[in-house]
Amino acid sequence: MARGATLVTDTVAVTGSFSKLQAAGTGSASGGNVQFANITFGLPGKESYGTVYNDVGPLVVSSSQYVEGPIISFKLVDGQCLAYTL
Repeated sequence: MARGATLVTDTVAVTGSFSKLQAAGTGSASGGNVQFANITFGLPGKESYGTVYNDVGPLVVSSSQYVEGPIISFKLVDGQCLAYTL
C-alpha cells in the first residue's frame, strides 16, 4: 500500500504496516458502523509476518472513530475504513 491513507472496502484480509484505522461508516448490517472480523496489533518483520502483540475481534467501531496501532493486519466484515500506513 502507498504511504498515507487508503480506503479499504473489501472483506479480504489486509496486511501491511498501519498506524491507525479510521471507521468510514456505511455498514448496513451494523447500523452504519464498521465491523471488523479481526485486527492484529504488532510490528511488521522484514522477512516474516512480524511480532504479534494482540489479535482482537470481532469488533464494531462507530463511524469516524479511530483504532490506534501499530497494526499489521485486519479484515472487514461490513462497512469501509481508512487505513493509515506508517
